[in-house]
Amino acid sequence: MKADQPTGAVALRDSVAVKAVAAPDSATKLAIPEPEPEEIARPARTRRAQISFLGPLGSNGLRSGQTVNKLSVNLLGGYAAGVDGFEAAGLFNVDRDSVRGVQVAGLFNIVGRYLNGFQGAGLLNVVGGPGTGWQAAGLLNVAAQRVSGVQTAGLFNYNGPAKMTDAPAREANAASISPTTQKTVQAAGLFNVSSGEVRGVQAAGLFNVAGKVQGVQFAGLLNIADSVDGVSIAPLNFVRHGYHRVEVVNTETWPLGASLKLGGSPAFYTFFAGAYDGFGNGKRRWALGYGVGAEFLTRHRVNLNLDLAALHVNEEGRSWTDDLNLHNQFRLLVGFAPFKAGGHLRLVAGPTVSVLVTQRYDAERGQVYSSLVQGRRLWLDEGSATTRVWGWFGYCVGLRF
Repeated sequence: MKADQPTGAVALRDSVAVKAVAAPDSATKLAIPEPEPEEIARPARTRRAQISFLGPLGSNGLRSGQTVNKLSVNLLGGYAAGVDGFEAAGLFNVDRDSVRGVQVAGLFNIVGRYLNGFQGAGLLNVVGGPGTGWQAAGLLNVAAQRVSGVQTAGLFNYNGPAKMTDAPAREANAASISPTTQKTVQAAGLFNVSSGEVRGVQAAGLFNVAGKVQGVQFAGLLNIADSVDGVSIAPLNFVRHGYHRVEVVNTETWPLGASLKLGGSPAFYTFFAGAYDGFGNGKRRWALGYGVGAEFLTRHRVNLNLDLAALHVNEEGRSWTDDLNLHNQFRLLVGFAPFKAGGHLRLVAGPTVSVLVTQRYDAERGQVYSSLVQGRRLWLDEGSATTRVWGWFGYCVGLRF
């Protein structure tokens, strides 16, 4: 063997030769070694410290992309194989492999494989693989695989699913892709997206999107998930394998009422509610509203629900009542599954407490008034010439399915 010949080439040549001898002549002609699908790692060296102006214009020169630095200072921007310590740049940092430690930049950071530590940038952070630690950016954070730790951004965060087949990343940074032990926190001004599992918290000013959530989703408008083991808190919650119920009821105030209840789990849900009273010779009125609730103490055939709803009441026939005319109702409902334990079809019944706040002027009476209080035994009757508040007790019975 020649002295300058790589040992790997000898091994590869010998293995191919063995295969050629063992194979028939027809197979021998096709016995051409195929390149490995994974990228062959380029050689890297380690330096205690480096300083650069821009890219290779620094102490590492043209070998910047083959060097892992313990301490790296880039006046404008830098390029390296990786960081095992601290790196700072006035504008940007680009590391083709990994970062272990702290990386900060005025504009952006880009890491090719994985992050283990803290990454901070004025605009954005990008990681091409998994991460463990904290990504903080003024605009956005992006990770191609799961980040076990914290992502905070002014606009949005994204992380992809964990990929357990990535052997080099798993060996080098196994904690960062463990789906069972590490927690995740995503906090953004607008939205968060996680295509894999979230174990911890998603909080956004606008909306959250996730696969499986084990923890809490909190958004100013909307939560979307495949399943939730915890709670989704937002005005709108759409969870594929979550809490979906329709409820049709009769109360002391409304002969017919309906609710669509949506949530990540029975622990917390929101619902859209509507009600109508126009049967017979009475005055026609209708209402639309919104509510929140929780289901608990579930025991085979029996469960308990607490609902709080607010409905705007329209008493002008088919038209909309412009004045404040808000019927607030608290419901304590006992549900019973008549056919089988755990069944979704349930009979519901329970007491209600109503509080009506209105500024509706009734021309016939010449005062602020609502027909909802007619015939009620009031426990609350307060107000002024412009606003009245009434309260009464009632009942609610119906079906949930």
